[in-house]
Parts: sequence; C-alpha cells; structure tokens
Amino acid sequence: MRGVSFEFEAGKVTALLGRSGCGKTTLLNLCGAMDFPTSGEVLIAGKPTAALGDRELTALRRTGIGFVFQFFQLLPSLTALENVELPLLLAGAKNTEAKALERLRWVELEHKANSLPWQLSGGQMQRVAIARALVHNPKILVADEPTGNLDTASGDAILKLIRRAASEFGAAVIMATHSGEAADIADTRIRMRDGLIQSVETA
Repeated sequence: MRGVSFEFEAGKVTALLGRSGCGKTTLLNLCGAMDFPTSGEVLIAGKPTAALGDRELTALRRTGIGFVFQFFQLLPSLTALENVELPLLLAGAKNTEAKALERLRWVELEHKANSLPWQLSGGQMQRVAIARALVHNPKILVADEPTGNLDTASGDAILKLIRRAASEFGAAVIMATHSGEAADIADTRIRMRDGLIQSVETA
C-alpha cells in the first residue's frame, strides 16, 4: 500500500472494495493495530499505533477494537456464551457472563448460549462472532469478508447487525468485501487497486 490517506469516522460504515491482493486486508490489519506501516502512521484516537508499547497494544486490541473474520474463528471447545465472554475475561472485566449474555441477546441467539460452534449454522456462528467482537463496546469494528462464507439470507442478517453496530454503538466500522450487497450498507465505499485508493464514493 502507498499513498493511502483516509479518516474512518465513528458511527459510520466504510466498505473496502477491490480484487484479492489489492490491499484491503493489509489496510484492515493496519486499522486493527495488527500490522504497522513502514512509512507514514496510523492514528487511533490521535495516537500513532507504532508508538504504543506491548501492554498498550494488548489493551487496545482487547477493549478498543472488535474483529470479525470470514471463517468465524470461534474456539470449538467453548460454548457460544463462553466464546463471547472470553474477551471480557482476558481484559479482567466484571460481570462477564451477564455482559456476554446481553450481547448474545442483541444478536438474537440467547437461546443458543450453551451450544458449541459445531451445533450452530454458519450464520449463527457469525452472529456469535459479532457478539464477541462487540462485547466490550469497541470504538472500531474491523470486518474481513464477514458475509463471504454465508448464504444470501444469513449474509443479509449479518449486514443488518454490522449496520446496527455503527448506529447503536457508535463504532467506526471498516469492512473489506467483494459483495455488492455488503457495500450497499456502507456510508463510504473505497475502491482499491494495487495498493492504491482508486476512488471514494459517499452514500
């Protein structure tokens, strides 16, 4: 990636579009403080990520950023409730089970709290993953092809939740996608090619 300069706003959904290898996932990883730029800087709430120490980065990833992946990344030995609860436990939060159950209720899966991932459909697993990503009210939600492994109906349900995450939690949502339907929910669409921003469209 080169020459990329953009600000992602709270409460807005930004879709990153382009062919595989164009830089979408790299940009997501930079926004999620999983990678760091070799030149230039990434600022989160005004602070450059490259200047943060290990402890600050860990705290940021655990409480300030939520991650949603194409293949769910649920731990197979944990129930839906335990998967959602895990980030809270790692962060040393209190009342973790109640908070996790509240997020499962938000994605309408409270009745699946004690189910293991293999007992859930793909759409249900992704809803659990979204509940996990939002359990600590992150300021940033990073989603990498969140509907890429789902049928149309399940994908539509996931997109509605992502839209609600921006409006109800005020998260800055950054979503990489190949899907036109996914891009349609975005406030801003960034088309990328060969590591460059090709165009920016605002809804």
